[in-house]
Amino acid sequence: MSVTAELKVKLFAGETLVAESEDQLLWSQALAAIQAAETMTTPVDASTLGTQQLPVVQQESDFQEAPATAVVAEDDVSDFANDLGVERQQLEGALDPTKESPYIHLDIKCWEAFKSNNPSKGRNAIANSVIAATILCLWWKKVGLDGRPSVRTITKLLSNIGTEDKNPGRGITNCSWLQQRTDGVHINPAEVSKAEALVTAFVLKTALPK
Repeated sequence: MSVTAELKVKLFAGETLVAESEDQLLWSQALAAIQAAETMTTPVDASTLGTQQLPVVQQESDFQEAPATAVVAEDDVSDFANDLGVERQQLEGALDPTKESPYIHLDIKCWEAFKSNNPSKGRNAIANSVIAATILCLWWKKVGLDGRPSVRTITKLLSNIGTEDKNPGRGITNCSWLQQRTDGVHINPAEVSKAEALVTAFVLKTALPK
């Protein structure tokens, strides 16, 4: 039959016993303090010290300051809205941009308002393909998607709202701020402001600035 010995805490002044206690909490705390002072690395078997569970003593490394977390990724939608000078909610309502195909979801009301507030024919008319391509190219660049929007992607964006451009290539070629390359369409770096002005007008349902 096993016998569990009672533990005592004794306080001596030289050879003179000053105080003693059999309180389990007191001797547990005392033992933990001794372990911390000696930076013990071997866990104590609590079963040999009675039924009271000893507190866990953390090593010095546990208290080292955690490394700084990575900076939160910039909110591309808010950043895009700032570029255009519109509110985030306005941008989301008009374009609902995402990083997955079809990337942009054109709001039909914004489309109709933009078309009614800008010439549909003549020198200042904006082709359907130009509207879709400009929006796609700016968003594509903002989120750093691979490659460039293709004419096929642009025409698909138009078809999603039930419209089309019978000659999208011509409209894009005739637009000063768009450039078509073998790998797709992109914004002319020298005329980014014109491209942003178009998208801003689309989001706000207004006419293009003169």
